[in-house]
Amino acid sequence: MIVLNGISFPERHENPPVGGKVALRALFYNDGQLVDPVDVSSVSIFKLSSYSSSALFTPTDNLVSASPLMQFAPNAFYGNAPSDYVATWGNTNAADFSNASGIFKMRTGDYVAPLRMDKALSGGWESTTVESASVSAAASYIDVWTVKLLAGSQYQCFIHSWSLYQDTFFSITEPLLLRTSTKLANKHLRLGEKIDLKAPVELTVENRNIDSSIINTLKSTLITEGAFKITKVNDNTSLEGPFTVYSFADTLGSVQVTSDGTLIYTWDTSNIPTSSSFGEAKGTYAVQIQYMANGEKIISPRFYLSVD
Repeated sequence: MIVLNGISFPERHENPPVGGKVALRALFYNDGQLVDPVDVSSVSIFKLSSYSSSALFTPTDNLVSASPLMQFAPNAFYGNAPSDYVATWGNTNAADFSNASGIFKMRTGDYVAPLRMDKALSGGWESTTVESASVSAAASYIDVWTVKLLAGSQYQCFIHSWSLYQDTFFSITEPLLLRTSTKLANKHLRLGEKIDLKAPVELTVENRNIDSSIINTLKSTLITEGAFKITKVNDNTSLEGPFTVYSFADTLGSVQVTSDGTLIYTWDTSNIPTSSSFGEAKGTYAVQIQYMANGEKIISPRFYLSVD
């Protein structure tokens, strides 16, 4: 789940419903590192069936030539994009993404085209206006990102797929019984590293009479609102502690959830605060993970890792 302007957008792996919202996210890497392209020109949406059966690209440069169902640009208007790619949404009275379409930069190399199908969202393709209402069926789609990666390179297209669903609603005859188990994949860090803390969540539905297709739907959508709490554990009795480096409130909104239910928080260990009472940054830290599952707030036991 991604929150923009206070509005929650499910990501493509979270089974977005027909008539709802979806955050079309793309991350750009170079040599394994997230990088900003020189230019993110547009995001064009087509049905996957059109991609399979029609010529959507010019044969000479492989750029988009067909009219898309919906089009996003780096801001609400055509022209040069602002350097930070922060889109201008709607007008002063419509900060709800209802009047404009744009591409949002979340962080270095991480971009989102937020699609709303419950609002009259519109974009421009050449001299034609296209509207999000065209993306209305329970079907599979592609989003085509037209990007220039380097100053001397040519524009190229990156293609990602996703689907809209009608079957995320279900009814059962007894309360849903859910059991979760969490672990921390990281054990040792080196001081100064900027590392993703990874916490896979094992999800078990204990109702024996629930169909396996419902269970599979749950597993990709049920873990939400992840947060990490990081505490310094001082073994030296002459020092005060424990010290909270980051609370759940500090990290809420900065945690990503993958399609398999893994929670990820990026920790920059070069920013660990130190003081005479805290001691040095190196040492043992306790990490707890908090998340919502089936309407319940789950807090994991403490997991310990070392920063050397």
